[in-house]
Amino acid sequence: MNTQPASGLAITSLSFAALSGAAFGQTVVLQNGTATFSQSFDRSYSPAESIDGLNGALNGWAIYSPSAGTSAQTAVWETASDVNTSALKIRMQFNHGTQHLLGKLRFSVTNDDRSLFADGLANGGDVTENWTPMGVASVTVPGGMGVSVSGETVLLLGTAPVSGAYDFTFVPGVSAVTGIRLEALEEASLPTDGPGLQPTNGNFVLTELNVEAVPEPATFAVLALGAAMLVRRKK
Repeated sequence: MNTQPASGLAITSLSFAALSGAAFGQTVVLQNGTATFSQSFDRSYSPAESIDGLNGALNGWAIYSPSAGTSAQTAVWETASDVNTSALKIRMQFNHGTQHLLGKLRFSVTNDDRSLFADGLANGGDVTENWTPMGVASVTVPGGMGVSVSGETVLLLGTAPVSGAYDFTFVPGVSAVTGIRLEALEEASLPTDGPGLQPTNGNFVLTELNVEAVPEPATFAVLALGAAMLVRRKK
């Protein structure tokens, strides 16, 4: 795995994320996956599949069309409950194989009412509302790959593996998060302009999208102290 600092705060943020770990993170439940377009000529590859807990090769969100190829597309998901956190950890899992990873992306959040976006449609879905792009604190990618961060936009570099995962730490910038947006963006340096890294058609398959809310620093300090006391008590 290749850990890429993404800003001046990257070392601090990455260290905090590593210290907090999965044991201290709170899983953010997502619902009502919605997209501007989803692949469907061979089977359904909808954004709802990227949050269903299934990790098979034929599961997830993809965007290829035999007639139109691939182009920039957007998917959104609601959070099942409001999320208040200073950092979000996001894992993107790509299990389809044959280098179906995403090449350029941007994540945003909203605290607008859930009735105003994410209607659950896999094609032509409602992805509008007021979105705030999230600052990138750290990125971890498969070995052999690199990362270029421009503002809140992430470009993946190098040779994509057959399958793999990206791990991000983001700064939301808003409280009471009700939704998450993923923009799959075109880029001239990617195969067929992207957004994916698949060499022949620029597609990707986002098998699973997992999100965790990192505890606020004060909360984390209490949890860490409790864990330390528990370890001491066991000695």
